[in-house]
Amino acid sequence: MVDGESSGSFFEPERSIVLLGLKHSGKSSVAASLSRRTGMPWEDTDRLICVASGCKSAREVYKTFGKGGFKEFEYQVCFSLSKRLEKERIIVATGGGIADNENALECLGTRADYIYLCESRDVLYNRLMKRGRPAFLPESKTEEAWAWIYKRRHGYYQSLAEFSIDCRDRSVEEIAMEVEKLLLSEGKS
Repeated sequence: MVDGESSGSFFEPERSIVLLGLKHSGKSSVAASLSRRTGMPWEDTDRLICVASGCKSAREVYKTFGKGGFKEFEYQVCFSLSKRLEKERIIVATGGGIADNENALECLGTRADYIYLCESRDVLYNRLMKRGRPAFLPESKTEEAWAWIYKRRHGYYQSLAEFSIDCRDRSVEEIAMEVEKLLLSEGKS
């Protein structure tokens, strides 16, 4: 069997899975892979925010509605997801800045296993800047601002998650297999 192919049997977690991580850490890609491996549906909070706001991208939502507006959409999306978490097991890929929105995170509650996908600060910075400076970073001292954001969010995600996965130099499928391995070894599935 090749990595990423299904053997016909699914990994069946007992609980929902919430993926945490900074922007461009691979949460959506890993969620899609886990969905294929588990048969569970997955949602991306940034995509849902775009649907709710009528914008084409999370970047556009932030530019159009500002930080406060973005956080309100994020809260509404997480509140809706919390209702689904009460009824079904799902995989949720959170936005990279959800660490700055404790109300939204609290909505997701305790019905899921929280997994932090940890990527290096420099790799994430390079991924961020490929599409141009995001609205949440200042025009001057951009890299220094990112270092501060990374340090704060990294610490928060580590403290919140049951598991942290080092994503450096690993494929999406390798990371998804690590999630499966961790949840199986902890008796969470």
